[in-house]
Amino acid sequence: MDEVPIDGDGFRLTLRVGDYERAAMGEVWDDNWLRGSVDIDIAQPPTATFRAKRDVAWQTTELQAFHESLARRSEWHREAHDDRGPGRADDRTQERERNAHGAD
Repeated sequence: MDEVPIDGDGFRLTLRVGDYERAAMGEVWDDNWLRGSVDIDIAQPPTATFRAKRDVAWQTTELQAFHESLARRSEWHREAHDDRGPGRADDRTQERERNAHGAD
């Protein structure tokens, strides 16, 4: 089972992805479900601690979209905290959006 931890300030989200949920039968939607689990740990000492684990099933397309969303957010976070100073990430984001829409 593959594991991806996502850490933040006072929390940890762990996604585990295993095998396909069932044997391939030639049906694109039914054949593309993956088994896995999600763990979340939230700790805000001294007042709160929360832990949960849940078995899940994802469609491969949903997991791919989630991965792409995390990758974009990670890129934006790096840009916002690079050595060019505050505000530069907003300029780059606007430029990227203009280029995506074909504007000069």
